[in-house]
Order: sequence, then structure tokens, then C-alpha cells
Amino acid sequence: MKKTCIDIVLATYNGERFIEPQIVSIQHAFHYSALVARIIIVDDGSTDHTRQIVARLQKHDARIEWHTNPGPQYGPRANFGYGLSLTSADYIMLSDQDDIWHPAKITRSLQAIEQQDQPALVFTDKRIVDEHLNEICPSFFQLRNISHQWHHGTERLLQQNVASGCTMLFNRALLQHALPIPPAAFMHDWWLILVAKMCGCIVFIDAPLIDYRQHRHNSIGARSYGVFYLVRHFFSHFKRFQTNFWRSVVQAEALSQRFNNTHLSDIPFAHLTRYTYWQRLRLWAQGKIKQHNWKGQIALLLTLVISRP
Repeated sequence: MKKTCIDIVLATYNGERFIEPQIVSIQHAFHYSALVARIIIVDDGSTDHTRQIVARLQKHDARIEWHTNPGPQYGPRANFGYGLSLTSADYIMLSDQDDIWHPAKITRSLQAIEQQDQPALVFTDKRIVDEHLNEICPSFFQLRNISHQWHHGTERLLQQNVASGCTMLFNRALLQHALPIPPAAFMHDWWLILVAKMCGCIVFIDAPLIDYRQHRHNSIGARSYGVFYLVRHFFSHFKRFQTNFWRSVVQAEALSQRFNNTHLSDIPFAHLTRYTYWQRLRLWAQGKIKQHNWKGQIALLLTLVISRP
């Protein structure tokens, strides 16, 4: 393994409850001292004690840096995007402020792609836990009933992301293609894996190497809702589904513009706004635009029937 070859970008926003155990879990990872060059903390305007906690940890670890997102854009996508622009190492990892890394996360991720001479990204499964680290489900893919091969198909990956940034490691060759992350990107991690799909390789480690903490302040969670819950809260969930669906269409179009010499030209979803109302319904019927489960398929059909981009 290479020495001090990894920068970790850790995004924070009012993270005082969980930021210390998260950083400590990273420091306790196998070969942390030998492999990690910097923990680049990028803050999005915290008003709690996040800065003071990090300052105390910095006294004992010179690798930890503190940066404040200068804007003008804010939120997870922009904050991580700024943090990525500060990196200089051969490999980059992303960290949320409230998870727990397993000891083998860094070494197993690096081993998976360190011999690649092309843009490359590796991601892993994650164990879903509550805010006290009690297990909810041992696997994100099991919880959401998603195929482990979902990322193999470009069409599917354009329509639904399965890779969380906090499970990723990627090389600088990939980052050079991905930056700048455009405003049209749904999220930074989705954009990164799509870029890897366009111009490099993706490796999936079928093992949970992170405890993914669920609490009411998650930006994006990993919950699975039952039928009765969805019926009771139909309108709020459906409205969010509609918004997210059309945002993913806009992202796909931005990807097509960035990589205009790829096979994206043959994928209907990458140009969905060009299709007529009836053509979109036909694409759904043919399975060319789809979600991973029947609930998503129904929501998708309703979206195509009653809404416009």
C-alpha cells in the first residue's frame, strides 16, 4: 500500500452531537497514521459547538484541518464540492459527521482500486443503526431490497443512486473528470458515481464497513417505509418523489452535456424532457424508466401521468 495517500473530506453542519465519535472512529481505522494525509473538515456555517470540538481534537492530531465553506452555494452538495477542491492526495474519501467507520474501511477500500490506472471509485454496503448505534438492519441493500448489481446498468444508475458518499473511495483521475460538480447535480455522491460510470470503473465491496446513523436531522436517510405509512402520508411522500424524479432528470441531462461523446445519447432517461407525454408513458411500460420496487414504480407512473418537468 502507498503511504499517506488519502485525503478525507468531512462535511459538518451543527454536528456537535456526533462529530467526535466519528473522527475517533476514523483515527482508529487500520493504518490510519500511515495512509491518511489529511482530514479536511469543511463547515457549512455551524452555530453550535462543532468548531470548538474539532479545535480540541486538532491539538492531538495535526492531520485535522478546519475550513469554512465560503459560498455562495451551501448545503451538502456544495459543501462537499468545496472540500473536494481542497484535496491533493492520490485518493479521496468522504465522511459524514454522524457515522462510525469500521476499522477495515480504509484499507479494504484502498486495496480494491489502488492498482487501477483509470478513473476509479469503490463503494461499500453500510450497516443501518439508530442514533444510539443500535442495529436497524445489517445491510442498506437488504433494507431497501435493492439488487447488488444495480450500479452495473447506466440507465438504472441515472434513475436511482445506490452509493452513499460516506462509503466511497476514489482516485484523483476520477476527481479531475468530476469537478466542478454542477448545480444541476442532485447530490455530490450521485454525480461522482455517474462520472465513474462514464469514464472509468466502479467496484462494489459487498460488506458493511460503516455504521450509518439514522436520526431526525439526516440530510438524506436510509429508511424503508411500509405500505400503511405511505398511504397515511401519501401526499407529502409523493410530492417529494416528484421533485426528486425531475431533479434526477436534470442531473442526467447535465451529465450528457458534460460527456457528450458517450453512449448516453442512446439512453432515453438522459433526454427525457425531449419526449412527449405519451412517449414517456410508453418508456415506463417498456421498463426503460423504472424504480427498484413496485411502490416506486407506482409513484413513477403517477408522476409521469400528472406532472411535467
